[in-house]
Amino acid sequence: MRKYLIILFVIVFTESFSQINKEKVVIIFDSSKDCFKDGIFAIDNQTFVYNKKKKKKEEKFELIKDDVCTIEDLNSMVAKKTKTKREKKPEFYYSEFFNISIYIRDKENFGQLYPVERVWLVEKLIKD
Repeated sequence: MRKYLIILFVIVFTESFSQINKEKVVIIFDSSKDCFKDGIFAIDNQTFVYNKKKKKKEEKFELIKDDVCTIEDLNSMVAKKTKTKREKKPEFYYSEFFNISIYIRDKENFGQLYPVERVWLVEKLIKD
């Protein structure tokens, strides 16, 4: 029993530590070219789902502006972090390196910050 508790502790500690080391990135939602429907965001041919386990929150733009990046920025950061040419596309590594949020501006200086995860849509079904 003690052995299982130690293993469980190590797993939980490792998971929480990996979350701490992930870089926070924010993608700005542009309603003229991006889409948001039923909790699913489509931005630059990438699909993200709103993680309802984490709550969206109202955030002042000034507080997140240093974390703002584009999909191209994410892909180049993944290329630098993996340091090799891999068979998988960069978006397969997003969850490994980043905590991604999408910012939808409501007012002049405020907006909603949605925590999201990268997903792949197959015949209108979400596949992780």
